[in-house]
Amino acid sequence: MVDSYHQSCINYPPLDGSLSLPGLVEFNAQYNSDVTFFVYDKPDSSDLVSISHSDFHQACRRAAQAIRPGCPGADKEVVALICNSDALLYQTVFMGIIFAGLIVCT
Repeated sequence: MVDSYHQSCINYPPLDGSLSLPGLVEFNAQYNSDVTFFVYDKPDSSDLVSISHSDFHQACRRAAQAIRPGCPGADKEVVALICNSDALLYQTVFMGIIFAGLIVCT
């Protein structure tokens, strides 16, 4: 089994500014789906857990649905994000807010 963390075949997104943050997440979910995006220590263990670009994209979509089910209300409302969490949860909620059509203020 090849460790995707050390995978050498990575498709890089365009760097011309044509992709927004959600666009970058979607690009990587499509073209680098199995490549590792996050790695963290499993609680109460010495094992590492890897999260792929595809896993992260799906989690952002689920967060967006939980934050704004059915997308009621106006788009581009400003939402403040104040939290004390780990990086993975914070980035997932941050992107979920953007995927939900809202503007995040941290």
